[in-house]
Amino acid sequence: MKTFTKLEFIKLIATAEVITDSQVDGVSWAEEELTLDVEYGYIWNTLIADGLEVTYQEAYQHPVDKPSLITTTDDIPETWNIDRLAFNVIDDNRDILENDELWDIIDEHTQVTVFNFSVLGVDTVITLPGTDADNRTTVENFGGANIAFTGDIIAQVSTNPNNSHPDYSGSVGLWSEYVIYKTTHDAIVFKRVEGTQWGNSETKTFSMVSENENDILSFFGDDELAKQLYIEYGLNNS
Repeated sequence: MKTFTKLEFIKLIATAEVITDSQVDGVSWAEEELTLDVEYGYIWNTLIADGLEVTYQEAYQHPVDKPSLITTTDDIPETWNIDRLAFNVIDDNRDILENDELWDIIDEHTQVTVFNFSVLGVDTVITLPGTDADNRTTVENFGGANIAFTGDIIAQVSTNPNNSHPDYSGSVGLWSEYVIYKTTHDAIVFKRVEGTQWGNSETKTFSMVSENENDILSFFGDDELAKQLYIEYGLNNS
């Protein structure tokens, strides 16, 4: 059986490759309009060196089609495991280190707890007919597939987070933007941005391809900003 000093062990693990993998456990389908369909599962790293295999695992979740919005969850604690095939590590007193002591060294001197989230794939994008690859607009869609198309803005209104601005939103640090696009194939795309400057929350963009005239009212609603949008768009919503 091999025996390493702490320094020798650190040199060994410092050059070891860390590989990320994942497993989907299922999808939690939204039961209410304002909630999201969420994919959940496990993501883990494996570090393999001479006679050593270490795994570190956490539970994750993200909205369906949106792995870029992944979060790890505290509902299920992270786990780690050390499999020593044929070696020991000794300290300066020549005492053999236990696995929890080895884990502290591994955690400090490797990237075993840093995941390569790209293994989960990229956000799904719906590409509309007539999209030109060299002149393409892609709009985000929180909780759903992003939308790519070629077209122009035909109506756009927004508020400002600054209370000294004439288009002040009414809430410091918060702002909104409503946009209507028309694609080269005459499809209509809606975009609604709920913006924030505060670090404890995130800006969210919602988008959809219009199916009929009633979509515009259900998507943007009837607040004052929406009424400005309807006027610019030429919709009589009186």
